[in-house]
Amino acid sequence: MPEAVGSQMQLSKRSLLQLSSALGRVQQLTPSSWADSYAAAVSACVPQLAPHQLVSVLCAMPLLGRQTMQRHLTDRLLVALQPDLVELSAKQLSEVIVAAQQIGVRPSESWLSDFVAATTSRLPRFLGRQIIRVLASLARLRFTPASDFLTAAADLAVEKSGSGVAPAYLVDLIWALTALRVSPAASWMARFEARMLEKGPDRLDAVGISRFAWCLGALQRKPGQLLMAKWLIAAQAQHCNMDARSLADTIWACAMLDEKPNKQWLDSFITHSRDQLFSFPTNALLTVLWALALLQHRPPSDWMHRCLAAVTAVLSSSMGAATTATAAAAPRSAGSSSSVQLLQRPQLPGMAAAAGKVVAANLAALTPSQITNLIWSLAALDCQLPQQLMQLLTWHAESVISAVDSDDLAQLVWALDRLDDTQEKIWVRRFAVIARAQLLTATGGGLAHNVGQGLRALPQQGLGSTAAADLAAVGFRQLHGVSGMGQVVMIRPSRAAAAAGQQQQQGSASSAAAAGSSTAVPVVARGAAVASIAEGIKRTKISKQELYAKLMQLQQHQSQ
Repeated sequence: MPEAVGSQMQLSKRSLLQLSSALGRVQQLTPSSWADSYAAAVSACVPQLAPHQLVSVLCAMPLLGRQTMQRHLTDRLLVALQPDLVELSAKQLSEVIVAAQQIGVRPSESWLSDFVAATTSRLPRFLGRQIIRVLASLARLRFTPASDFLTAAADLAVEKSGSGVAPAYLVDLIWALTALRVSPAASWMARFEARMLEKGPDRLDAVGISRFAWCLGALQRKPGQLLMAKWLIAAQAQHCNMDARSLADTIWACAMLDEKPNKQWLDSFITHSRDQLFSFPTNALLTVLWALALLQHRPPSDWMHRCLAAVTAVLSSSMGAATTATAAAAPRSAGSSSSVQLLQRPQLPGMAAAAGKVVAANLAALTPSQITNLIWSLAALDCQLPQQLMQLLTWHAESVISAVDSDDLAQLVWALDRLDDTQEKIWVRRFAVIARAQLLTATGGGLAHNVGQGLRALPQQGLGSTAAADLAAVGFRQLHGVSGMGQVVMIRPSRAAAAAGQQQQQGSASSAAAAGSSTAVPVVARGAAVASIAEGIKRTKISKQELYAKLMQLQQHQSQ
């Protein structure tokens, strides 16, 4: 093929089209120099191509790579094809949208609307595989059609997913609906589960197993006992083939679906995740800890030893990223944390070399929700922490005080008190002192502002989120690609997952009501009230229940 570089310009239109068809059949990426020459030759012929010829060239475009010239040519082909979308067959429509998604070119909103209209007119003629590929491509292009179209397409996909459709297509279907934020009806889920049982989840590979469970967890739709049992058996058999992300998605789904596997299943998970702990991305590592805590399963000491070393490395790099970002800022106030001056990057004994592998991959500072849930998870697992790790956790807890609400404060105090095994509880007392100092100096926003709004629920990122770009904030993997899933969601550990949506609505309503109230307690008064609670924590060993009671009293006082 390299010797043909430059000769495409001399080829006739018919020869170029034959070459496009051949590329579609071969399904093999071409050398970049040849691809550029081919794209230049085809570009000159675009105005002369008929609709079916445009489709043929489009289908060959993903094999040319994603260079600028190829993407520009794809965009021209899509624009030229838009007036004739209604003339295409179901097969051609499926091929066009898949090609656009694979090359990474997102058509305009008007083009996508015209495509959905053309697809709707030919919907009964689609095969099961074709309509599933359409839905998955639309999801990856982040275009959400009207609910009527999605309902009809989902019904058709299940109906036509007979014996000739592999179970992996069913996973693509449920993933597409999850990504498009469609909440299927119970009757549809029953038909979908019947199809999956008919094909058998054991026929899925490791990625398919984890994706399927992730989707069910994101939708919070626990399947029937038979399908759940078959999935658990299939997942256990695939643990040895799962990477870090798949393992994290799998255990996360179990926690979200409130399904605690048996001891043999969990032992298998622990065994196959142990050696990968230092390769886990930050979100995946935190998700595994959160899920194990929610499932009330404490791993053996050797697993926890390695996990705590990985967590230490992540927190060290996060602290480094945070302090580097604020190095040029003004000096801290007198009440702010000085622990960063005392800390160097800590390593657990014997783990320095292994933990170093994590640091390079986890350079971003952790978010407040990640920090809160990590500390809660470690406390719920009743971990015995080295002093270095306890220092890091306290520093991170101090760093997010101004960004958390009163519910998070209660979580942090309870968790730090449980983790702090020093005789005088120096770490939780330190946290209370610094929290008091920051609250007293706050002039708005942060915890002092949030307390005035009551114990509001943190907005859940997921199917109810308004941020379309963060659709898969209900799982771990990225949206793009066959194995794509999304960013991990840490559902608040103190609340039942089934009530998350209702709590979100209640939280939003209470926040809006508080924002519009003219009788809100002044910021200084709110800060002083919360500071008195913090002072009580400092003087006595207050329990989690007592802390919640005090915060609720403050909320009731503010609402009067």
